[in-house]
Amino acid sequence: TPDNRVKIKKDDSEEPAPLEEYGGYSQKDIPTLLDFAKTDAGKGNYANARKEYSIILKLQPKNQDAKDGLRRLDMLPTVRQ
Repeated sequence: TPDNRVKIKKDDSEEPAPLEEYGGYSQKDIPTLLDFAKTDAGKGNYANARKEYSIILKLQPKNQDAKDGLRRLDMLPTVRQ
């Protein structure tokens, strides 16, 4: 049976449906991804942190830690790398 969750879009929904797997990661990887993102952000690896937070939000759109992490990254001054 094909998975049609991605195709179903509710007008009243602000958040996309959570995915079981994305980018080789699954729901069980969220705590590890959060640790990676926080470590990367702390080391100044903002692009990696942003990617990890984004993966978490694909898997779990309502994850407040990932939302907060992205918001903190968005508040950083833009630096050329």
